[in-house]
Amino acid sequence: MNSSDILRRAKRLEIESFYELFDVLIQCSEILNKISPQKRRMWLTHVVADLFKEQKGLCAICGKKITLKSCEVDHVIPFSYAGGNERGNLQLVCKKCNRIKGNGVDPRDLLKYLEDRAMNL
Repeated sequence: MNSSDILRRAKRLEIESFYELFDVLIQCSEILNKISPQKRRMWLTHVVADLFKEQKGLCAICGKKITLKSCEVDHVIPFSYAGGNERGNLQLVCKKCNRIKGNGVDPRDLLKYLEDRAMNL
């Protein structure tokens, strides 16, 4: 086996491992949602205002200017993956970024979030 074959195999294993981890994390988030379901809620005006100040009126994803009327509250860890409504999981984003992001999440962030949430049940 030459070095390029080894690199290709390593890359393939990395990709396969990524998808296996993500599948396990999705299963964990589904179990966590059954054990301790999250409820959607109306956003408190002062929480949105505080987030707006903390982010200096910028979209948390693209960095462009947003207004309180045009921004959307986004779950960093999506609600669909057991993401909660705690402030640390919320960010203000523009509509375009929120649509593009959808329920996308970095598996490393999801793993950390699920571990923290499970430890606090």
